[in-house]
Amino acid sequence: MLNIVVAGYDEESGCQLYTMDFLGACLRVPYAAHGLGGYLSWGILDHYYRPDLSEKDAYEVLMCCVREVQLRLFMNLANFQVKTVSKDGIKMLPTICSASLQ
Repeated sequence: MLNIVVAGYDEESGCQLYTMDFLGACLRVPYAAHGLGGYLSWGILDHYYRPDLSEKDAYEVLMCCVREVQLRLFMNLANFQVKTVSKDGIKMLPTICSASLQ
């Protein structure tokens, strides 16, 4: 079984994010999360997501999600790599690690 998230940029439509589940259902979504950490992150994403979020604010929301995953999930993952997709291409943001959550 496989779930995937696909992000891209189109000149006509702008940035787009799609999620596809293991049954093949594909949806365009404003944000996405997977797995056990996804269950913990959905409430945070629902509460804080706005279509006009700046990159800095969106990164802060991701940090809240990672903080919740680190607090509640029985398996603590050390690092979370963050990338953005825009008309300028793919950009790496600083990795979210337990030290950056302090």
